[in-house]
Amino acid sequence: MSEHPNKPHRLSQIFQSYDAPVYFATFCTAYRNPILVNDLVHTAFRNYAVKADPRGIAIERYAIMPDHIHCFIRMAPSIRSDRRFG
Repeated sequence: MSEHPNKPHRLSQIFQSYDAPVYFATFCTAYRNPILVNDLVHTAFRNYAVKADPRGIAIERYAIMPDHIHCFIRMAPSIRSDRRFG
């Protein structure tokens, strides 16, 4: 039996299944203060992304806005699900 019996069949053509799924995340600053768009923040975020890689976390793509960051994150299947978010 299908895990999602009511899922439209066409979605399997659009969305692929991966062992390490990709998550879309948005992080906001406290009180939406517009403090993120500067070279120091961009450099720090890129350095964090490089350090996250050996731990099984990959920041695929990102956009830094004045008061929030959007990013696509891929985590290795070995990372326990309760440690991914919380």
